Amino acid sequence: MAHFTRREFLKTGLAAGTLAVTGSLPLAARRGSATDVVTLGRSGVKASRLAFGTGSISGQVQRALGQDGFTRLVRHAYDNGIRFFETAESYGEMHKMLGVALKGIPRDSYTLMSKVTTRNVVDPQQKFDELRTLANTEYFDIMLLHWQHTATWPADTARWQDGILEAQSRKVIVSHGASVHGLPALRQVPGFNWLDVAMIRVNPRDPDIVFVAALGHPYGPNAQRGVFKSSDGGKTWNKVLGPNAVLPTAGAARTASPLSVYDYLKRTSLVHVTEAGYPPLAKAARTLAEYEGFDGHALAVSPWRDTPPK
Repeated sequence: MAHFTRREFLKTGLAAGTLAVTGSLPLAARRGSATDVVTLGRSGVKASRLAFGTGSISGQVQRALGQDGFTRLVRHAYDNGIRFFETAESYGEMHKMLGVALKGIPRDSYTLMSKVTTRNVVDPQQKFDELRTLANTEYFDIMLLHWQHTATWPADTARWQDGILEAQSRKVIVSHGASVHGLPALRQVPGFNWLDVAMIRVNPRDPDIVFVAALGHPYGPNAQRGVFKSSDGGKTWNKVLGPNAVLPTAGAARTASPLSVYDYLKRTSLVHVTEAGYPPLAKAARTLAEYEGFDGHALAVSPWRDTPPK
């Protein structure tokens, strides 16, 4: 029988109902890792599960590190198995800083994604070449159409879609997708065959169940901000978590419960154990604690030699 600590079992994301229904633990449960290599959508592009982003407050956080500090951070991520790096045109100098940080690392050993702002007055091929030069790369593995937030974005960005396909024929872009914000834009994703990559959380056991953390308009409160669930593959959506249409937040991924009286109280659990009931409980608690590596918990019951303190 395979052995799992309680923490490992919970981290598999399996519901407690699994045990109740099947009567046994899922022995083949696998603990995922941030450095697991996965395939993105139908693009064929492979990348580590965790990406290194460069757009915290539109790159302000990364730029504040300076080039040397940023390079050390990028190299630390790479040395620890992160093989997916992303940036965007709207992140200021981040294409250039990321290009410097990755210089000397074999290009085929990591995945590079960029996002382009779809302005009408800009030539797509010139923009792609400009971003490649800044990033010091011959190609981007993925190019996204950035901040698509209206219901008409598939038609509005047709010129950029064609431009990306042309760039793919020149082998300066490998695959493509869109960075979609808000439900009006998100509802256009199902059935839009141009997309290779749509970064949405999908239930691996039931692809009709989809969760999306939507920011909506980034600069003010709006009803499109929150976590939404679809049970029919994206045809319809229900809001399952998030603020109302009035209260602003920093983003759907940072929701939190409001303050309550419990935030100002120190809560402690007291358990009464009889002298007769203590020895078997102490032995079991010590075994579990040692197995999970909680040495302090094990020591808490060990000194009493299976008898309760007086």
